[in-house]
Amino acid sequence: MIVDGPQSWVAVYGGMHQDKSGLSNNPEIILGCYIYEATKDITYLNKSIAIYNWVKSKLYNASTGAVYENVLPNGTVSNSANVYNIGAFVGAANHLHRLTGNSLYYDDAKRSVDYVRNNKTVNGILTNGDPTGYLAVGIR
Repeated sequence: MIVDGPQSWVAVYGGMHQDKSGLSNNPEIILGCYIYEATKDITYLNKSIAIYNWVKSKLYNASTGAVYENVLPNGTVSNSANVYNIGAFVGAANHLHRLTGNSLYYDDAKRSVDYVRNNKTVNGILTNGDPTGYLAVGIR
């Protein structure tokens, strides 16, 4: 279910984590976009945009395109930029770009793809320590 703000792992998955991560929020953006497409209820698109803006303001590095792992309850942002978080962010930006035509989303996604290509590959192959299952989210 789409909610009004960023979700923690506890809210989304019932887990022990209190952090708010890109991986628990970017898929929610995508879900909101799908619901908007199916229902034409603008509320879902607006909530998706609001959550995207939170992710961008808290986890996205606009100068590099990195998307950081999470924000801890004390407000500390991790400096870990995993391929799966970046992939989920790119997917969310792609959906918003497609639905709104706003090139800002395309530019954010492009910067993140460039970050992965420049920082998470060896000879053009995704490696750099992310488990294979998580790489699949980035590739998707």
